[in-house]
Amino acid sequence: MAINPGLSDRSESIWAKSVFRGDPDDHRYLQLWQHLRDTAAVARRVWDDFLPDGIKSNIISDVGTEEAALGLALFLAMIHDVGKASPAFEVQCDYLCDRVREHGLTIDARFFEGHKEERSEYRHELVGYQTVCQWFANRGYQTDDNSLANNIAYIIGSHHGTCVTASKKRLLSKLGAKHYLGGDQWGEVRQNIIDWAAQETDFAATLALLNNRPLCCHTQILLTSIVIISDWIASDSWLFPLNSNEIDEQYFDEHKRVRRAWRLLNLPYPWQVSLEELTPDDMFAERFDIPGAHLRPVQYEAVHLAQTMPTPGLMIIEANMGEGKTEAALLAAEVLAGRFGCGGMYYALPTQTTANAMFHRALNWIGHLPAPEQGTLGSVFLSHGKREQNAEYFELEERTLDDGMRDQPSDADYSVDDESQSAYDSVHSNSRMSIEAVVNSWLSGRKRGNLANFVLGTVDQGLMMSLQCKHVMLRHLALPAKWSFSMRFTQILRI
Repeated sequence: MAINPGLSDRSESIWAKSVFRGDPDDHRYLQLWQHLRDTAAVARRVWDDFLPDGIKSNIISDVGTEEAALGLALFLAMIHDVGKASPAFEVQCDYLCDRVREHGLTIDARFFEGHKEERSEYRHELVGYQTVCQWFANRGYQTDDNSLANNIAYIIGSHHGTCVTASKKRLLSKLGAKHYLGGDQWGEVRQNIIDWAAQETDFAATLALLNNRPLCCHTQILLTSIVIISDWIASDSWLFPLNSNEIDEQYFDEHKRVRRAWRLLNLPYPWQVSLEELTPDDMFAERFDIPGAHLRPVQYEAVHLAQTMPTPGLMIIEANMGEGKTEAALLAAEVLAGRFGCGGMYYALPTQTTANAMFHRALNWIGHLPAPEQGTLGSVFLSHGKREQNAEYFELEERTLDDGMRDQPSDADYSVDDESQSAYDSVHSNSRMSIEAVVNSWLSGRKRGNLANFVLGTVDQGLMMSLQCKHVMLRHLALPAKWSFSMRFTQILRI
Protein backbone atom coordinates (compact mmCIF):
# COMPACT_ATOMS: atom_id res chain seq x y z
CA MET A 1 0.00 0.00 0.00
CA ALA A 2 1.40 3.38 -1.04
CA ILE A 3 2.30 5.79 1.77
CA ASN A 4 1.92 8.83 -0.47
CA PRO A 5 -1.37 9.37 -2.30
CA GLY A 6 -0.65 9.68 -6.01
CA LEU A 7 2.67 7.84 -5.80
CA SER A 8 2.76 4.24 -7.04
CA ASP A 9 4.32 1.38 -5.10
CA ARG A 10 7.04 1.17 -7.72
CA SER A 11 7.83 4.86 -7.30
CA GLU A 12 7.99 4.47 -3.53
CA SER A 13 10.49 1.63 -3.89
CA ILE A 14 13.18 3.90 -5.38
CA TRP A 15 16.05 4.71 -3.01
CA ALA A 16 17.99 7.97 -2.98
CA LYS A 17 20.50 7.95 -0.09
CA SER A 18 22.64 5.27 1.47
CA VAL A 19 26.00 4.74 3.18
CA PHE A 20 27.15 1.92 0.90
CA ARG A 21 30.49 3.66 0.26
CA GLY A 22 31.18 3.75 4.00
CA ASP A 23 30.62 0.92 6.43
CA PRO A 24 29.46 -2.14 4.42
CA ASP A 25 27.46 -3.31 7.44
CA ASP A 26 25.61 0.02 7.74
CA HIS A 27 22.38 -0.44 5.77
CA ARG A 28 20.72 2.85 6.61
CA TYR A 29 19.02 4.49 3.66
CA LEU A 30 16.51 7.09 2.51
CA GLN A 31 13.89 6.58 -0.15
CA LEU A 32 13.64 9.05 -3.02
CA TRP A 33 10.20 10.30 -1.99
CA GLN A 34 11.56 11.06 1.49
CA HIS A 35 14.51 13.04 0.17
CA LEU A 36 12.25 15.00 -2.19
CA ARG A 37 9.90 15.89 0.66
CA ASP A 38 12.85 16.94 2.81
CA THR A 39 14.28 19.12 0.05
CA ALA A 40 10.97 20.87 -0.64
CA ALA A 41 10.54 21.56 3.09
CA VAL A 42 14.06 23.03 3.20
CA ALA A 43 13.38 25.13 0.09
CA ARG A 44 10.43 26.71 1.88
CA ARG A 45 12.70 27.63 4.82
CA VAL A 46 15.36 28.96 2.45
CA TRP A 47 12.76 31.18 0.79
CA ASP A 48 11.24 32.42 4.05
CA ASP A 49 14.30 32.77 6.27
CA PHE A 50 17.48 32.83 4.20
CA LEU A 51 16.98 34.69 0.92
CA PRO A 52 17.25 38.50 1.02
CA ASP A 53 14.24 40.49 -0.14
CA GLY A 54 16.18 41.79 -3.11
CA ILE A 55 16.77 38.29 -4.50
CA LYS A 56 13.14 37.30 -4.03
CA SER A 57 12.02 40.53 -5.67
CA ASN A 58 14.16 39.77 -8.73
CA ILE A 59 12.51 36.37 -9.16
CA ILE A 60 9.03 37.71 -8.49
CA SER A 61 9.45 40.53 -11.02
CA ASP A 62 10.20 37.94 -13.70
CA VAL A 63 7.55 35.32 -12.95
CA GLY A 64 4.83 37.80 -11.99
CA THR A 65 3.77 37.04 -8.40
CA GLU A 66 5.30 35.78 -5.17
CA GLU A 67 2.87 32.84 -5.25
CA ALA A 68 4.22 31.79 -8.64
CA ALA A 69 7.85 32.29 -7.58
CA LEU A 70 7.49 30.25 -4.40
CA GLY A 71 5.40 27.57 -6.11
CA LEU A 72 8.02 27.16 -8.82
CA ALA A 73 10.85 26.93 -6.26
CA LEU A 74 9.03 24.25 -4.26
CA PHE A 75 8.17 22.22 -7.37
CA LEU A 76 11.78 22.33 -8.54
CA ALA A 77 13.01 21.21 -5.13
CA MET A 78 10.55 18.33 -5.11
CA ILE A 79 11.54 16.96 -8.52
CA HIS A 80 15.26 17.76 -8.57
CA ASP A 81 16.37 14.12 -8.10
CA VAL A 82 13.70 12.45 -10.26
CA GLY A 83 16.51 11.10 -12.47
CA LYS A 84 17.60 8.79 -9.65
CA ALA A 85 14.67 6.60 -10.71
CA SER A 86 16.85 4.91 -13.34
CA PRO A 87 18.95 1.73 -13.52
CA ALA A 88 22.09 3.85 -13.92
CA PHE A 89 21.64 5.17 -10.39
CA GLU A 90 19.79 2.40 -8.59
CA VAL A 91 22.33 -0.28 -9.52
CA GLN A 92 24.95 1.35 -7.30
CA CYS A 93 23.71 -0.39 -4.14
CA ASP A 94 22.94 -4.11 -4.40
CA TYR A 95 20.92 -4.57 -1.22
CA LEU A 96 18.71 -1.55 -1.98
CA CYS A 97 18.19 -2.78 -5.55
CA ASP A 98 16.40 -5.85 -4.22
CA ARG A 99 13.39 -3.82 -3.16
CA VAL A 100 13.27 -2.14 -6.58
CA ARG A 101 13.40 -5.49 -8.36
CA GLU A 102 10.67 -6.87 -6.12
CA HIS A 103 8.34 -4.24 -7.56
CA GLY A 104 8.99 -5.38 -11.13
CA LEU A 105 11.59 -2.85 -12.24
CA THR A 106 14.38 -4.51 -14.20
CA ILE A 107 18.01 -3.85 -13.27
CA ASP A 108 20.56 -5.99 -15.09
CA ALA A 109 23.49 -5.72 -12.68
CA ARG A 110 25.69 -7.98 -14.85
CA PHE A 111 25.48 -5.44 -17.66
CA PHE A 112 26.94 -2.69 -15.46
CA GLU A 113 29.90 -4.59 -14.09
CA GLY A 114 32.01 -3.88 -17.14
CA HIS A 115 30.53 -0.49 -18.01
CA LYS A 116 31.02 1.56 -14.85
CA GLU A 117 32.63 4.50 -16.67
CA GLU A 118 29.89 4.67 -19.29
CA ARG A 119 27.16 4.28 -16.66
CA SER A 120 28.57 7.24 -14.73
CA GLU A 121 27.97 9.46 -17.76
CA TYR A 122 24.21 8.99 -17.35
CA ARG A 123 24.08 11.07 -14.21
CA HIS A 124 20.73 11.46 -12.52
CA GLU A 125 20.53 15.21 -13.22
CA LEU A 126 20.82 14.51 -16.97
CA VAL A 127 18.11 11.85 -16.74
CA GLY A 128 16.04 14.37 -14.78
CA TYR A 129 16.46 16.95 -17.54
CA GLN A 130 15.08 14.53 -20.12
CA THR A 131 12.24 13.45 -17.83
CA VAL A 132 11.04 17.00 -17.21
CA CYS A 133 11.08 17.76 -20.94
CA GLN A 134 9.00 14.64 -21.57
CA TRP A 135 6.56 15.53 -18.79
CA PHE A 136 5.85 18.92 -20.33
CA ALA A 137 5.72 17.52 -23.87
CA ASN A 138 3.11 14.99 -22.75
CA ARG A 139 0.96 17.97 -21.71
CA GLY A 140 1.30 19.80 -25.00
CA TYR A 141 3.99 22.30 -24.01
CA GLN A 142 6.76 23.35 -26.35
CA THR A 143 10.19 22.17 -25.17
CA ASP A 144 12.50 24.12 -27.48
CA ASP A 145 15.48 25.98 -26.01
CA ASN A 146 13.61 29.21 -25.27
CA SER A 147 10.52 27.64 -23.73
CA LEU A 148 9.40 27.63 -20.10
CA ALA A 149 9.48 23.83 -20.09
CA ASN A 150 13.09 23.75 -21.22
CA ASN A 151 14.04 26.47 -18.72
CA ILE A 152 12.66 24.33 -15.88
CA ALA A 153 14.33 21.19 -17.25
CA TYR A 154 17.69 23.00 -17.45
CA ILE A 155 17.44 23.92 -13.76
CA ILE A 156 16.96 20.24 -12.88
CA GLY A 157 19.82 19.28 -15.17
CA SER A 158 22.16 21.85 -13.60
CA HIS A 159 21.54 21.30 -9.89
CA HIS A 160 24.92 19.61 -9.41
CA GLY A 161 26.77 22.70 -10.52
CA THR A 162 27.32 22.16 -14.24
CA CYS A 163 24.97 22.97 -17.11
CA VAL A 164 23.38 20.62 -19.60
CA THR A 165 25.52 20.74 -22.74
CA ALA A 166 24.98 19.53 -26.29
CA SER A 167 27.37 16.63 -25.73
CA LYS A 168 25.42 15.52 -22.65
CA LYS A 169 22.17 15.63 -24.62
CA ARG A 170 23.69 13.41 -27.31
CA LEU A 171 24.24 10.71 -24.67
CA LEU A 172 20.48 10.43 -24.26
CA SER A 173 20.01 9.42 -27.90
CA LYS A 174 22.82 6.85 -28.05
CA LEU A 175 21.86 3.30 -28.92
CA GLY A 176 22.83 1.92 -25.50
CA ALA A 177 21.14 4.67 -23.50
CA LYS A 178 18.06 2.55 -22.80
CA HIS A 179 20.13 0.19 -20.66
CA TYR A 180 20.95 3.05 -18.29
CA LEU A 181 17.64 4.91 -18.48
CA GLY A 182 15.44 1.81 -18.27
CA GLY A 183 12.47 0.85 -20.38
CA ASP A 184 8.89 2.05 -20.38
CA GLN A 185 8.27 0.99 -16.79
CA TRP A 186 11.12 3.16 -15.56
CA GLY A 187 9.84 6.07 -17.64
CA GLU A 188 6.38 5.64 -16.12
CA VAL A 189 7.89 5.76 -12.62
CA ARG A 190 9.69 9.02 -13.35
CA GLN A 191 6.56 10.57 -14.85
CA ASN A 192 4.56 9.40 -11.83
CA ILE A 193 7.03 11.07 -9.46
CA ILE A 194 6.63 14.41 -11.25
CA ASP A 195 2.84 14.01 -11.28
CA TRP A 196 2.96 13.40 -7.53
CA ALA A 197 5.24 16.40 -6.93
CA ALA A 198 2.98 18.62 -9.03
CA GLN A 199 0.00 17.50 -6.96
CA GLU A 200 1.80 18.04 -3.65
CA THR A 201 2.94 21.56 -4.57
CA ASP A 202 -0.21 22.56 -6.51
CA PHE A 203 1.96 23.17 -9.56
CA ALA A 204 -1.09 23.42 -11.82
CA ALA A 205 -1.93 26.73 -10.14
CA THR A 206 1.67 27.87 -10.52
CA LEU A 207 1.66 26.99 -14.23
CA ALA A 208 -1.49 29.05 -14.70
CA LEU A 209 0.23 32.04 -13.08
CA LEU A 210 3.37 31.57 -15.19
CA ASN A 211 1.20 31.54 -18.34
CA ASN A 212 3.91 29.70 -20.30
CA ARG A 213 6.28 32.70 -20.13
CA PRO A 214 9.96 31.73 -20.47
CA LEU A 215 12.20 32.52 -17.51
CA CYS A 216 14.99 35.03 -17.95
CA CYS A 217 18.53 33.71 -17.57
CA HIS A 218 19.09 35.45 -14.22
CA THR A 219 15.95 33.87 -12.76
CA GLN A 220 17.08 30.41 -13.89
CA ILE A 221 20.43 30.96 -12.17
CA LEU A 222 18.81 32.08 -8.92
CA LEU A 223 16.33 29.19 -8.90
CA THR A 224 19.12 26.72 -9.60
CA SER A 225 21.01 28.14 -6.62
CA ILE A 226 17.98 27.70 -4.39
CA VAL A 227 17.68 24.05 -5.45
CA ILE A 228 21.40 23.47 -4.86
CA ILE A 229 21.34 24.97 -1.36
CA SER A 230 18.16 23.08 -0.43
CA ASP A 231 19.59 19.81 -1.77
CA TRP A 232 22.88 20.25 0.10
CA ILE A 233 21.10 20.83 3.39
CA ALA A 234 18.60 17.98 2.88
CA SER A 235 21.41 15.60 1.89
CA ASP A 236 23.26 16.03 5.18
CA SER A 237 22.53 12.86 7.15
CA TRP A 238 23.40 14.61 10.41
CA LEU A 239 20.63 17.13 9.78
CA PHE A 240 18.27 14.65 8.10
CA PRO A 241 18.94 11.16 9.50
CA LEU A 242 18.60 8.09 7.30
CA ASN A 243 16.12 5.27 7.93
CA SER A 244 17.24 2.41 10.13
CA ASN A 245 14.43 0.23 8.74
CA GLU A 246 11.13 0.44 6.88
CA ILE A 247 9.27 1.41 10.05
CA ASP A 248 10.96 4.82 9.84
CA GLU A 249 9.22 5.37 6.52
CA GLN A 250 5.81 4.91 8.15
CA TYR A 251 6.52 7.65 10.71
CA PHE A 252 8.26 10.02 8.33
CA ASP A 253 7.45 13.71 8.93
CA GLU A 254 9.41 16.17 6.82
CA HIS A 255 8.06 19.17 8.75
CA LYS A 256 9.39 17.85 12.04
CA ARG A 257 12.70 16.96 10.38
CA VAL A 258 13.18 20.40 8.86
CA ARG A 259 12.40 22.14 12.15
CA ARG A 260 15.13 20.09 13.84
CA ALA A 261 17.59 20.65 11.01
CA TRP A 262 17.01 24.39 10.88
CA ARG A 263 17.68 24.69 14.61
CA LEU A 264 20.93 22.76 14.22
CA LEU A 265 22.02 24.86 11.25
CA ASN A 266 21.24 28.12 13.04
CA LEU A 267 21.59 30.06 9.80
CA PRO A 268 21.43 33.81 10.37
CA TYR A 269 18.63 35.74 8.72
CA PRO A 270 19.57 38.16 5.94
CA TRP A 271 20.87 41.49 7.16
CA GLN A 272 17.81 43.52 8.04
CA VAL A 273 18.98 47.10 7.80
CA SER A 274 17.29 49.43 10.27
CA LEU A 275 17.27 52.86 8.66
CA GLU A 276 16.97 54.77 11.91
CA GLU A 277 15.95 58.40 12.09
CA LEU A 278 19.55 59.51 12.46
CA THR A 279 21.38 62.36 10.81
CA PRO A 280 24.41 61.33 8.74
CA ASP A 281 26.64 62.74 11.50
CA ASP A 282 24.88 60.73 14.21
CA MET A 283 25.08 57.56 12.11
CA PHE A 284 28.79 58.12 11.60
CA ALA A 285 29.36 58.66 15.32
CA GLU A 286 27.42 55.53 16.28
CA ARG A 287 28.76 53.13 13.67
CA PHE A 288 32.39 53.98 14.37
CA ASP A 289 32.07 54.77 18.08
CA ILE A 290 33.37 58.35 17.79
CA PRO A 291 31.13 60.50 20.01
CA GLY A 292 30.46 63.95 18.59
CA ALA A 293 32.15 63.19 15.27
CA HIS A 294 31.11 64.98 12.08
CA LEU A 295 31.34 63.79 8.50
CA ARG A 296 33.85 65.30 6.14
CA PRO A 297 32.34 66.81 2.97
CA VAL A 298 33.19 63.80 0.78
CA GLN A 299 31.68 61.43 3.35
CA TYR A 300 28.51 63.49 3.64
CA GLU A 301 28.13 63.56 -0.14
CA ALA A 302 28.50 59.76 -0.34
CA VAL A 303 25.75 59.23 2.24
CA HIS A 304 23.52 61.80 0.55
CA LEU A 305 23.92 60.10 -2.83
CA ALA A 306 23.12 56.74 -1.26
CA GLN A 307 19.95 58.21 0.23
CA THR A 308 18.80 59.72 -3.06
CA MET A 309 20.03 57.29 -5.75
CA PRO A 310 16.81 56.27 -7.58
CA THR A 311 17.98 52.78 -8.60
CA PRO A 312 20.89 50.50 -7.70
CA GLY A 313 23.99 51.55 -9.55
CA LEU A 314 27.67 52.45 -9.37
CA MET A 315 29.14 54.92 -6.90
CA ILE A 316 32.79 55.95 -7.04
CA ILE A 317 34.34 57.76 -4.09
CA GLU A 318 37.64 59.40 -4.93
CA ALA A 319 39.55 61.33 -2.30
CA ASN A 320 42.99 61.78 -0.81
CA MET A 321 44.40 59.33 1.70
CA GLY A 322 43.00 59.93 5.18
CA GLU A 323 39.74 61.48 4.01
CA GLY A 324 37.71 58.52 5.34
CA LYS A 325 36.80 56.67 2.15
CA THR A 326 36.34 53.36 4.01
CA GLU A 327 33.92 54.88 6.52
CA ALA A 328 32.04 56.67 3.74
CA ALA A 329 31.73 53.44 1.77
CA LEU A 330 30.45 51.45 4.75
CA LEU A 331 27.85 54.09 5.61
CA ALA A 332 26.71 54.27 2.00
CA ALA A 333 26.55 50.47 1.79
CA GLU A 334 24.26 50.36 4.84
CA VAL A 335 21.90 52.94 3.38
CA LEU A 336 21.81 51.32 -0.05
CA ALA A 337 21.36 47.80 1.37
CA GLY A 338 18.39 49.01 3.38
CA ARG A 339 16.79 50.81 0.47
CA PHE A 340 17.17 48.01 -2.08
CA GLY A 341 16.69 44.89 0.05
CA CYS A 342 20.25 43.56 0.04
CA GLY A 343 20.96 40.93 2.68
CA GLY A 344 24.62 41.63 3.32
CA MET A 345 27.85 43.29 2.29
CA TYR A 346 30.80 42.14 0.20
CA TYR A 347 34.08 44.02 0.62
CA ALA A 348 36.50 43.17 -2.18
CA LEU A 349 40.16 44.10 -1.91
CA PRO A 350 43.11 43.58 -4.26
CA THR A 351 45.15 41.17 -2.13
CA GLN A 352 44.87 38.79 0.81
CA THR A 353 47.04 41.15 2.87
CA THR A 354 44.70 44.11 2.38
CA ALA A 355 41.68 41.91 3.07
CA ASN A 356 43.25 40.72 6.33
CA ALA A 357 44.02 44.28 7.36
CA MET A 358 40.46 45.42 6.69
CA PHE A 359 38.88 42.51 8.58
CA HIS A 360 39.45 44.10 12.00
CA ARG A 361 37.82 47.38 10.96
CA ALA A 362 34.88 45.59 9.37
CA LEU A 363 34.25 43.56 12.55
CA ASN A 364 34.04 46.74 14.59
CA TRP A 365 31.57 48.24 12.11
CA ILE A 366 29.41 45.09 12.13
CA GLY A 367 29.34 45.11 15.93
CA HIS A 368 27.87 48.62 15.92
CA LEU A 369 25.09 47.89 13.42
CA PRO A 370 21.65 48.01 15.06
CA ALA A 371 19.85 44.69 15.45
CA PRO A 372 16.07 44.13 15.40
CA GLU A 373 16.26 41.96 18.54
CA GLN A 374 18.68 40.63 21.11
CA GLY A 375 20.91 37.85 19.85
CA THR A 376 20.69 38.75 16.16
CA LEU A 377 23.56 37.03 14.37
CA GLY A 378 25.51 38.25 11.37
CA SER A 379 27.58 35.57 9.66
CA VAL A 380 31.01 36.70 8.47
CA PHE A 381 33.45 35.07 6.06
CA LEU A 382 36.98 35.91 5.00
CA SER A 383 36.96 34.91 1.35
CA HIS A 384 40.46 33.88 0.38
CA GLY A 385 42.51 30.69 0.47
CA LYS A 386 44.54 31.48 3.61
CA ARG A 387 41.73 32.62 5.88
CA GLU A 388 42.72 30.19 8.63
CA GLN A 389 46.06 31.99 8.93
CA ASN A 390 44.26 35.18 9.91
CA ALA A 391 44.44 35.10 13.72
CA GLU A 392 41.37 37.28 14.19
CA TYR A 393 39.20 35.21 11.86
CA PHE A 394 40.47 31.99 13.40
CA GLU A 395 39.69 33.31 16.89
CA LEU A 396 36.17 34.30 15.87
CA GLU A 397 35.68 30.87 14.33
CA GLU A 398 36.86 29.20 17.53
CA ARG A 399 34.46 31.30 19.57
CA THR A 400 31.41 30.50 17.52
CA LEU A 401 32.04 26.92 16.40
CA ASP A 402 31.69 23.95 18.71
CA ASP A 403 30.30 20.96 16.82
CA GLY A 404 28.10 23.46 15.03
CA MET A 405 27.08 26.90 16.08
CA ARG A 406 27.13 28.08 19.69
CA ASP A 407 23.78 29.65 20.47
CA GLN A 408 24.97 32.54 22.60
CA PRO A 409 28.75 32.58 23.11
CA SER A 410 29.81 34.32 26.30
CA ASP A 411 32.97 36.35 26.81
CA ALA A 412 33.51 34.40 30.04
CA ASP A 413 33.96 31.21 28.06
CA TYR A 414 37.20 32.40 26.51
CA SER A 415 40.53 33.75 27.62
CA VAL A 416 42.53 35.37 24.83
CA ASP A 417 45.31 37.86 25.29
CA ASP A 418 45.76 39.43 21.87
CA GLU A 419 44.36 42.04 19.55
CA SER A 420 41.46 39.81 18.52
CA GLN A 421 40.17 39.94 22.12
CA SER A 422 39.92 43.73 22.01
CA ALA A 423 38.20 43.56 18.64
CA TYR A 424 35.69 41.03 19.94
CA ASP A 425 35.05 43.08 23.08
CA SER A 426 34.48 46.25 21.07
CA VAL A 427 32.02 44.43 18.84
CA HIS A 428 29.90 43.42 21.83
CA SER A 429 30.39 46.45 24.08
CA ASN A 430 27.33 48.41 23.00
CA SER A 431 24.54 48.71 25.54
CA ARG A 432 21.91 48.75 22.81
CA MET A 433 21.06 45.72 20.68
CA SER A 434 23.62 45.20 17.95
CA ILE A 435 24.53 42.48 15.47
CA GLU A 436 26.75 39.69 16.78
CA ALA A 437 29.42 38.66 14.29
CA VAL A 438 29.80 34.87 14.04
CA VAL A 439 31.33 32.26 11.74
CA ASN A 440 28.55 29.86 10.84
CA SER A 441 29.84 26.34 10.23
CA TRP A 442 27.59 25.78 7.21
CA LEU A 443 28.38 29.17 5.67
CA SER A 444 32.07 28.38 5.42
CA GLY A 445 34.32 26.98 2.78
CA ARG A 446 35.07 27.70 -0.84
CA LYS A 447 31.57 27.12 -2.25
CA ARG A 448 29.30 28.37 0.53
CA GLY A 449 31.33 31.06 2.28
CA ASN A 450 30.22 33.89 0.00
CA LEU A 451 26.62 33.24 1.08
CA ALA A 452 27.41 34.66 4.53
CA ASN A 453 25.95 38.06 5.48
CA PHE A 454 29.24 39.95 5.59
CA VAL A 455 32.11 38.85 3.37
CA LEU A 456 35.58 40.32 3.03
CA GLY A 457 37.80 38.89 0.37
CA THR A 458 39.83 39.43 -2.73
CA VAL A 459 38.34 41.04 -5.80
CA ASP A 460 38.87 37.91 -7.90
CA GLN A 461 36.00 36.26 -5.99
CA GLY A 462 33.64 38.66 -7.73
CA LEU A 463 35.35 38.34 -11.10
CA MET A 464 34.84 34.57 -10.99
CA MET A 465 31.13 35.19 -11.58
CA SER A 466 32.04 35.57 -15.26
CA LEU A 467 33.76 32.17 -15.54
CA GLN A 468 32.21 28.85 -16.55
CA CYS A 469 33.23 27.11 -13.35
CA LYS A 470 31.34 24.56 -11.30
CA HIS A 471 28.64 26.00 -9.01
CA VAL A 472 29.19 29.48 -10.45
CA MET A 473 25.44 30.03 -10.01
CA LEU A 474 25.99 30.23 -6.24
CA ARG A 475 28.21 33.25 -6.79
CA HIS A 476 25.39 34.85 -8.77
CA LEU A 477 23.14 34.34 -5.75
CA ALA A 478 25.70 35.36 -3.12
CA LEU A 479 27.16 38.55 -4.54
CA PRO A 480 24.12 40.26 -6.08
CA ALA A 481 22.34 39.60 -2.77
CA LYS A 482 24.76 42.05 -1.13
CA TRP A 483 25.82 45.60 -1.58
CA SER A 484 29.43 45.19 -2.55
CA PHE A 485 32.39 47.44 -2.98
CA SER A 486 35.98 47.19 -4.07
CA MET A 487 39.01 49.16 -2.94
CA ARG A 488 42.08 49.94 -4.92
CA PHE A 489 43.11 53.58 -4.68
CA THR A 490 39.48 54.58 -4.34
CA GLN A 491 36.42 52.95 -2.85
CA ILE A 492 33.97 51.65 -5.44
CA LEU A 493 30.43 50.63 -4.52
CA ARG A 494 28.50 48.52 -6.98
CA ILE A 495 25.60 46.08 -7.15
